[in-house]
Amino acid sequence: SDKLKAAHSTALQVNYLRAQAEQDLSLLVEKTWREANQALEEYQGLSSSISLADENLRLREKAFVQGLSTSLDVVDAELYLANIKTQQLAASYQYVLSLSRLLAVSGEMNRFPDFQAAALTHSLPTQQG
Repeated sequence: SDKLKAAHSTALQVNYLRAQAEQDLSLLVEKTWREANQALEEYQGLSSSISLADENLRLREKAFVQGLSTSLDVVDAELYLANIKTQQLAASYQYVLSLSRLLAVSGEMNRFPDFQAAALTHSLPTQQG
């Protein structure tokens, strides 16, 4: 009788632990998905900033050639462009990390090449210089 009660109690405890693990896993997947999505949105949002910084650099270089701007203005524009590109690369890195974690948690690591191929086809036109 005592052994039966102990076994029943252990089975109940295992069921609670399993339910807790499922809930924790669900929360981890949700959190990781949000992180990946946020990094992707940041990456995409920085594309317009890169376009503007490219145009600013082009204008500063023209102004410098015409004597209307200093070399310091051109260097500042180059540094600003490099800064934004670095931010975009950091966002890309965070996306890959989050996606890897998400695929690992969901047991779908073998699908990473699918996401990688899709990302390459979407990002090639915006990758310049």
